[in-house]
Amino acid sequence: ATEEQLKYSDFDALVILKDEVFESKERIYKVAKRLNNLQGIMLKFDPLQHHGWFVLKESMLKNYPLEYFPPVLFEYSKSMLKGQGESITLYADRATVDFNSPFYKLANSLIIKLNNFKKTKNSFVLKSLLSEFMLLPSLYIQAQKGEGVFKKHSYDIARRDFKEQDWGIMDEVSEIRTDWNYDINGLQRLFLTANSYAIRKVARKFAPSISPIIADKLNDSMYQKMLYLVELMKEKLEVRHEL
Repeated sequence: ATEEQLKYSDFDALVILKDEVFESKERIYKVAKRLNNLQGIMLKFDPLQHHGWFVLKESMLKNYPLEYFPPVLFEYSKSMLKGQGESITLYADRATVDFNSPFYKLANSLIIKLNNFKKTKNSFVLKSLLSEFMLLPSLYIQAQKGEGVFKKHSYDIARRDFKEQDWGIMDEVSEIRTDWNYDINGLQRLFLTANSYAIRKVARKFAPSISPIIADKLNDSMYQKMLYLVELMKEKLEVRHEL
């Protein structure tokens, strides 16, 4: 939407469904099936896409989940509905919002993955791990300040809390994002972009190999530095919350 996409970029989109969709199992099934088929839009853009649509009910706009899809993101979004959706009205009760859980949930998941992560030749597995790691700064700032922040801006804000030698791994991972590239053959693309989630899930095990340039940067030291920064971010937030 900001026209800053790289080869690494994936496709993020929010779908708001009318409440009446949920009044019958048949209609829910029909809409879910259509949304699944429409993931082809995402997968055509990025065959290694690791998530689907973000979905909300229309009534949730009256008690908007600020931590789920922060309102600041709308400032950098575009409507996919031709001639519609150019404005949106949200109501939220900040006192009821849990800004901390998204950070801790992701941080704890990453700690488990990084403690058990083995060097991989699979571009899907690597991209999933690096994408989660690069999402941490925005969730860290959200937990710290109690409000959402655009991911691009979160890096410079979060960096101020850390020593350069500790934060440096975030820059290293960001460089991999900039240099991202892989070769995908026709069969891999066919299965990775299939409508069937079951087929895509199996196909991800045979995703394109990591390019040699990026593979050379991957080692145990890199994963250990990632792990250390995640744990340090947790520690700093916990200290702040105790004050």
